[in-house]
Amino acid sequence: MLLGLSESELGIGNRLLLLDEELEENLREVQLTNGLRPTEKLLSGDFTVEMETGTGKTYVYLRTIFELNKNYGFTRFMIVVPSVAIKEGTYKTLQITQEHFEGLYPKARGYEYFNYDSKKPTV
Repeated sequence: MLLGLSESELGIGNRLLLLDEELEENLREVQLTNGLRPTEKLLSGDFTVEMETGTGKTYVYLRTIFELNKNYGFTRFMIVVPSVAIKEGTYKTLQITQEHFEGLYPKARGYEYFNYDSKKPTV
């Protein structure tokens, strides 16, 4: 899979360099490998991943954040969640995994995070 970076006045973002046919082929291969009925036609390149509670979703996206920092130097991230309970769980995960992530990513030692409060928009 080829991934590139795209730069504009808004910043730097990922640019996926795959054809729709390549995405469809990859998706069907993954589905067949896992015993799932293959998708007939891919309607868009957008995917939703749904997993049960306790399967590691929060850890995976936090680890992805650290990889983006390590590999591309990205330094600011916003995590948006759908409920107060998930917001609190994410914040707690950041607290209890800080030592772990600082061990995996020594250049990230001392990283900061906070809960955004829309009533107090300045940090």
